[in-house]
Order: sequence, then structure tokens, then C-alpha cells
Amino acid sequence: MKKIVLLALVMTVILSLTACEDDEVKYIESSSKDIPQWVVNQASFERDNSLYFVGLMDKVQSLNFTRDAVKTATIKVSEQISLDSIGYYQKLRSANNFTDNEMMDIEDAIKTQSKASLSGIEEAGTFWVKVKEKSTGKEYFRIYTLLKISKDSFNESKKITIEKALQITKQKAEQSNKKEMIEKLEKIEKKLNETESK
Repeated sequence: MKKIVLLALVMTVILSLTACEDDEVKYIESSSKDIPQWVVNQASFERDNSLYFVGLMDKVQSLNFTRDAVKTATIKVSEQISLDSIGYYQKLRSANNFTDNEMMDIEDAIKTQSKASLSGIEEAGTFWVKVKEKSTGKEYFRIYTLLKISKDSFNESKKITIEKALQITKQKAEQSNKKEMIEKLEKIEKKLNETESK
């Protein structure tokens, strides 16, 4: 049994050391000997009532690009809020008879608003690895960042996105004198207000 456990530990170390390698590059050094699981998977995940998103800057010449890795992770948070907010309106589509063009207007407003509505994001980790291309000998960094946002903050950002997108779409409809669209949006607006007052 001890031999099995020992073998498993050895394999874990080997996998960690090669996690950043592929057929084209060789691992040289990293910010720590243990490669975090979130770097290996790079998928968003949920833990302890929070959501986590991974950002990556690849093939950069210095560690000064860490902030750019943070930006790529922030974009992922924004994109998830957009997807969830669009999903909210998709559920209402049939009941409100939204046309394809009307849905496009709503989705455009959501994509515009989702990043502006973000709040409560924290940096939860950074990891970098220096690699060398086997064919050219060129060296560069891969920088990973992990962002954390509580589910409460995520849901609040989503709520603001849904409400602001409705306002933006409604204003656009008013400017174009689209009375039917205005009526549909006012119906949803009333429902949102009723939900908030509960």
C-alpha cells in the first residue's frame, strides 16, 4: 500500500513538472515547484461559495504582462455574466414574443454593460512558467492569474447587467419609436421591480 501511495506521489510530481510542456516547448523554470491545479485545467470552477476564473498571457518576454493576464481573466468573468444575462432574456423570449432583431438589441446591450457592472473581483493567485521552444531555442513566459468573485457579487453584477441592458434597449426603442418593443420591455421592467420589492 505504501509503495502505491509513493508511486502516486512521484507521478504527481512528474505530471506537475511537465504540465506546462508540450511537443514544441521545454519547461525551464517557474514561480513555484508545485504547479496549481487551476493552471493545469485552466477551467472556471466554483469553491467555497465563490467562482474562479483563469487568465493567461502566453509568449511574452517579461513578467510585466501580469496585469494583462488579469485582464484576460476579467474578460472571462464578464463573458460569463453576459451568457447568464442573455439566458435570462432567452427564457422570457417566447412569453414576450421577442423577434430575432429585438433579441440582438438586448444581447448587444448586455455585452456592452456586463464589464461595466463587474464588482467584487479579487486576485486569488498568480503563476508563471518560463519555456523554451525546442525548434528555435526561443524563450518566453506564460503567465497565469486566478481571479475570485463571490457568488453574491457575481449575482449582483448579473442583476445590474440585466437591468441596465433593459434600460439601454428601452432608450434605443424609444428613440426609434418602437412602441411594441417598449411595451415588452416595460412588462419585464415591472417584473424586475416586483422581484426587488419582495
